[in-house]
Amino acid sequence: MNAPKKHVVSKTLERPTWRNTTIIRDNVIESVRALKAQPGKSILTDGSSQLIHALLAHDLVDELHLLLYPLTLGGGKRVLPTGVHATFGLRSAIHHIRAV
Repeated sequence: MNAPKKHVVSKTLERPTWRNTTIIRDNVIESVRALKAQPGKSILTDGSSQLIHALLAHDLVDELHLLLYPLTLGGGKRVLPTGVHATFGLRSAIHHIRAV
C-alpha cells in the first residue's frame, strides 16, 4: 500500500498512515477534476457512498464496478443519488448464489 500514489478525502484525518498519500480536505470536486486531467492510470474509490454520490452528481464517474449484497433491512442507501440520471452500459455480470 505504500508504493502507489493515494489521495484520501477527509476532514478529520490528521496525517496519513501510508506513504505517498495526499489528504484532500477542501474543494473535493475541483481536486478530482484536476486528478482526472493528469496523465496516468485509472482513479479508484472505495468505501464512501457520499464521495461517490458527489462524483456522480458532477459527472466525474466513468465506470462503476458494483458488488451488491442484497438485504431486506429497510430503505438502505441508493446507488445513484436522487436527481442523478447517469447512463451506464453493462459490460459483464457474475452471479454468485450462496444458500444461508
